Amino acid sequence: LRRRGETDEALAYWEKALARNPARADVYHKIAVLAFDTDAFERAILLCQQGLGVNPQMPGLHSLAAHSLSCLGRYEEVLAEAEAELAISPDSVFSHFLIGRAQWQLRQYDKAKQAYLKVIELQPSYTRAYYGLFNVCNRLKQKEAAQGYLEEFKRLDKLDRNEAKRRISAST
Repeated sequence: LRRRGETDEALAYWEKALARNPARADVYHKIAVLAFDTDAFERAILLCQQGLGVNPQMPGLHSLAAHSLSCLGRYEEVLAEAEAELAISPDSVFSHFLIGRAQWQLRQYDKAKQAYLKVIELQPSYTRAYYGLFNVCNRLKQKEAAQGYLEEFKRLDKLDRNEAKRRISAST
């Protein structure tokens, strides 16, 4: 339902499921995603916390909370949630990315660089990590490295845009 844009129907469906069985961390996650998609970041965080109360090892809940916190500019908390996600899913590319972005915002440029490098180690085609590395290397006065990361970002961004166009035309 959510993918078809029927978020109200999806929300009603998942709330009924939760009323029948409140011990479903996966349902808290689904409702939190809906909240996030409507910019209800505080609600998304609360739902993630409730889901983690049911299942502290539920993959994805900490990273969704971290993403929501990032949207609110609460970067110290982003680091804590993303690290908690990595304790569950050590290869969570998105959690490493969120750590890099939070450390960038906190002006911890060396740590941000390490996080972004971990992202591209795990997923070499993660476009936004290259842009993050470009920015971080500029701040660290590593101009040659920054330029290399910018070039790779541009190359991958062009590929991403072409793929998005292909998907749109395939769906119409």
